[in-house]
Amino acid sequence: MRILSTSNRGRGVFAGEPIEKDTLVEISPVLLFNKDEYANFGKHTALDEYTFIWPDRSGRMGLALGLGSIFNHNRIPNVTFSINTKNLTIEFKTTRFINKDEEMFISYGSESKLWW
Repeated sequence: MRILSTSNRGRGVFAGEPIEKDTLVEISPVLLFNKDEYANFGKHTALDEYTFIWPDRSGRMGLALGLGSIFNHNRIPNVTFSINTKNLTIEFKTTRFINKDEEMFISYGSESKLWW
């Protein structure tokens, strides 16, 4: 996989070779921010565009290191992710066959909740 610039979405993750369905393509370690730390130093900054809501209902936010925070959004993603709260990682897996040079997308959530 590689990071390339796109014409309308900034940088994105692209397949460097064909990738089969259900392939684990990335395990990203996560840097966690507590609720107050994120509110004071992350929210409404560039960091806000790259973080994941941590699923423990604590208000924490996670920044995926590696390629994890570079995947762009598509309402029909070709990559899914699962958050491992024990290991502090996010795992990314393909949902279908991906062609060489094809951009790889995750879903950021409901279209009605997206900020753009």
